[in-house]
Amino acid sequence: MVKESYKIEYCILFYLVDKKRMAFYLIVVSIILVSYGLLKIVSFNRIIKFALSKPPISNKLAYDKNLIFVLPVYQEERLIRETVLYYKNYVEKFENVKLIVVGTRKERKKVGINPTLSLINDLQSEKIILLEYPEQDGYMAHQVNYVCWYLKERDFDLAKTWIHLLNIDSRVGNAYFLEAFYYINENISIILQSALFVSNFKSLWWLLKGVSIVQTRRTITWEQRRIKLHNVCSSKLYHVVGHGLLINLKKIFDYHLFPTDTLNEDMHLGYYFSVAWEQIQGMISYEVADVPNSFWDRWKQAAGWFIWAVDYRNYFKLYQHKFWKKRMFRGLLFAIQGLYNAFKWLIISYLILSLIIISLILNNYFFYLLVIISLSCYMYHYLLCIKFLQRKWYIPRKSLCSYLLASFMIVIIRSIPATIWLIKYVWSELKIISFKKYKVSHE
Repeated sequence: MVKESYKIEYCILFYLVDKKRMAFYLIVVSIILVSYGLLKIVSFNRIIKFALSKPPISNKLAYDKNLIFVLPVYQEERLIRETVLYYKNYVEKFENVKLIVVGTRKERKKVGINPTLSLINDLQSEKIILLEYPEQDGYMAHQVNYVCWYLKERDFDLAKTWIHLLNIDSRVGNAYFLEAFYYINENISIILQSALFVSNFKSLWWLLKGVSIVQTRRTITWEQRRIKLHNVCSSKLYHVVGHGLLINLKKIFDYHLFPTDTLNEDMHLGYYFSVAWEQIQGMISYEVADVPNSFWDRWKQAAGWFIWAVDYRNYFKLYQHKFWKKRMFRGLLFAIQGLYNAFKWLIISYLILSLIIISLILNNYFFYLLVIISLSCYMYHYLLCIKFLQRKWYIPRKSLCSYLLASFMIVIIRSIPATIWLIKYVWSELKIISFKKYKVSHE
């Protein structure tokens, strides 16, 4: 009986200690989420002021400047003609503006022609140029680098030529050209047009509407915020999105063109720029892009992005190889910062889920209130994002709560594909399984 009593008392004591630990964990995580949410609210409001401001404009390019749109394509028969016809109107309207569509030889069948490029052969002109990357392998970066060498060999002045990278679904309007002309005329080397992922918002089912909002919020509070912070203090890692990058040709040659050592060229190149203290000019006019139409495609997209986000160890090694003895300590710090960002991505869903579960276990009104406050602070900048998109008429002005709930559902599951693919990545490093990183759609 004494032993039984001792066991019961021990179990009660252990349970109480565990409850204290859970309460302490809940309080700490709640403080972290509240602090993070408040910082995001402040940064979001500052970026929105920038987004709603009037952009500087110039009606035309200086006579000695060139703007070249580069559209790398591979198996894009469905949209290629529509996209080229869209840009045809603009390149014919403005002087010193051209469009180069670059396919790849690996798309050719055993006998025959390139199926994508063949659909636009009749659109070739002095303003619209068709090229084909001559190798059987390679990705987007190889195709773009091929265009860069093409321009150099045809005696384009590298210091006075800018290239803008497009995706097959990229669409820019008249406001883009007027703003881009101004920055080019001011000789700004690196310019970035960010994207709002809302072009197919109305046709998406409920949960994918949350994907659209979450991805757009990341553009504003992560991509644009980091660029602005880096321009001020040069201490923030940023990446340059492949579609939307407008860069001087001489500048990209200074970095040995677009990185081809990894499948992801934008995080890799952004890492080089961050280490080298390069300043980037963000554009006020946005590109309007889409998100995947199926949840599975979105799952693969998120997993692919995460795998590249944890590849900063490799980016640092390649940086050492290419730029030996140049800012090595800074390169290491930015690689660590990149891995830390990936770690936050990996754990955020589990932090939120653990808060909810622990509050239910503790079954205390104080902790319920604490969780509600912390999640409200964390999600408030998502609400601001929705209001901004509604104010600009990108999404319908209704169903605010429904959109916010869809965003919350995506937030609490977004770490899952990252976790699965990280496990596969680790296993492949240990030679347990064969693992292949690949390009995903809608990048």
